[in-house]
Amino acid sequence: MRHPRLGVATELASTLAALCERDGEAEEVRSAMEWAQVRTMAADGVSQREIAARLGMNRRTVGRLARAECPPRYERGSVGSMLDPLEAVIARLIEEWPQSRRRG
Repeated sequence: MRHPRLGVATELASTLAALCERDGEAEEVRSAMEWAQVRTMAADGVSQREIAARLGMNRRTVGRLARAECPPRYERGSVGSMLDPLEAVIARLIEEWPQSRRRG
């Protein structure tokens, strides 16, 4: 059964996602739709246990989503390059390389 206010919740989720992109608040990767569903049901007074049962997720996850001001989003950290640990050595070798061997 679809919740009557999910259309409004979905619109709210996309608007808040745009606003929260500047904040950098991301804990867990859940969909913005799940966040909107949880927030809507919680605002209607549905208990966290009932929300968890209806949506098939952990009660603690429901609590986290209900408290979150912004919808969750995925952020991946920079991995860098395999050569990063050797950067100083490579720079030194380029600097020490004899000028006579360079073409140009």
